[in-house]
Amino acid sequence: MNGSYSYVTLTDFPAECLYEIFLYLKNDNASLFNCLMVNRNWCRQAIPLLWRKPFSKHPNVTMPYLLIKTYLSCLSDNAKKRLSAAGCRHHTLLSKPLFPYPLYLRELDFAELDNALNIWLIYGLEYEYEPPTLRHVLSAEIYNLLFTHCKSLWNLRIGQWADDYTIMDIARIEKARQTLSTLRHFELCGDFDYLEHEDLDNLSNILTTMSRSSLDLQYLKIHMTWDEDKYLLNCLGRLIRAQSSLKDFVFSQEQGCIMDTKSVMTALMTQSKNLENLVLDIVPLNMTCLKSLEKFSKLKTIQFKYCYLKCNEINYCKDTGKPLDIVSDDDDLEGNGEEPWKLNVENLVFLKNSFRHMTINLVKMAHTNLRRLTVDHATVELLNEITQRCMNLVYLAIGISFIPIEELYRISSMKLEVLVIGKNLSNIEDNVNTELTNEECEKLGKFLPTSLRHLYIDFPMTPTQLDMVLCNCVVPPVISLKFGLLDFEKCANTVLKCVKEVNGFQEVRIARFTPKNVSIMDKILHKEKWERNFMRMVESGRMIGINVGIESEDPFGTGEIQH
Repeated sequence: MNGSYSYVTLTDFPAECLYEIFLYLKNDNASLFNCLMVNRNWCRQAIPLLWRKPFSKHPNVTMPYLLIKTYLSCLSDNAKKRLSAAGCRHHTLLSKPLFPYPLYLRELDFAELDNALNIWLIYGLEYEYEPPTLRHVLSAEIYNLLFTHCKSLWNLRIGQWADDYTIMDIARIEKARQTLSTLRHFELCGDFDYLEHEDLDNLSNILTTMSRSSLDLQYLKIHMTWDEDKYLLNCLGRLIRAQSSLKDFVFSQEQGCIMDTKSVMTALMTQSKNLENLVLDIVPLNMTCLKSLEKFSKLKTIQFKYCYLKCNEINYCKDTGKPLDIVSDDDDLEGNGEEPWKLNVENLVFLKNSFRHMTINLVKMAHTNLRRLTVDHATVELLNEITQRCMNLVYLAIGISFIPIEELYRISSMKLEVLVIGKNLSNIEDNVNTELTNEECEKLGKFLPTSLRHLYIDFPMTPTQLDMVLCNCVVPPVISLKFGLLDFEKCANTVLKCVKEVNGFQEVRIARFTPKNVSIMDKILHKEKWERNFMRMVESGRMIGINVGIESEDPFGTGEIQH
């Protein structure tokens, strides 16, 4: 040892190490831009991450223009000649790119790309009028550039919720099938009723090409309006059947019919050994339509949101002769008289649906495997089924607006680890829930299971009500509460006082409650005042050794898959 030391600075890191570090900044464009300025090595590693999803929303309106300008410099000489012939006289056509930017593309949204092209046509032309064929030629050349030179496209989204838009037929691009073969995430979301026949044909060609090349999708989302001619649904059915390992599927169809739902569920049967998460949103359902779910062996989560009941065949009213295709909530839909079937799923989520009886049936069929259950509008009958059958539940999020507090004694014997209690606050104008009395809050505290690790009360209470709940229960290590502005400080002091002496207590999490029917400016002021009160609560908790944080989960409001 000669006593000398060698130092390795961050700028000397190997390229592979830098790239792994920069991956933590993949959603932080500002920091990645700063990395470009350090040296050439840093620049080479940061550029691919900056250009993996270039058209995602930017706060700077000129950014889409700059992106298209950069892509134009990447065009071949022949493509630049075609643009010049169409009337483009932009100086960018004379420049050369520093990097092969299309090579780095990983995520693409057709709507965001079309918006960027429109912005370039507004700000990028050197004269006041737009040549008649330039828009079509420009779109064709940019799409051709991306789908020819992108070697690994992961995420693709097609469709817009607009009356007037076009869809480029990328299936005609020579190397499109190779680019689409690497897709893992695909979304078809939009209003396709107003598309011209040419655009519908283009979309059909894309879906047909994907059913032959995109065979390893992990996530598939379909959100569309009623397809009267079944034109797109047939293409989507072929795409679903072609998959080898589909994990997540989301289906939403506004103004849909039960036969469309049945068609999609039939196609989804081919994924019975792969599918893990299923979301059905704004679709008509019945038990016959869902019976195929008993054959799915790896399901973890099924979510129903804004779903409603419909029968298979149209019934007619005896008095008026008009068709009646809505099934009563009191009808027995459990397999239409057949033997009950079992549902192999760990997590069931029911949000804002218009069926109660079918909810009970599905809970009955999943009771042995069910570990997590979310129901935003539970009934006494459902609560009885949960407490009698679902003894393996560890997570329960339940809306108790239609359940008397006295009935909650049923949950006290359950071995729950997480309990979320919510109430419908749609009719409450202030930020304090006055529906529960102090006596009811005392009973609520006594009925809480002693096995709880996390209690989440998803509605605001007065300081007295909070005190009644917390002083009559075995306080779990983590508590989540919803606070409004009114009595925030008193509620905070009540909570900190109750948990101060609890052995093993870990954290208080606070969610913000904003009254409905207030102006945007009032919401901004409410948010600022709430955050100031929250910071004071954080400081108070720190002084007595209690951690206070923000509750990020919204169990009854997000409607997203709960993993």
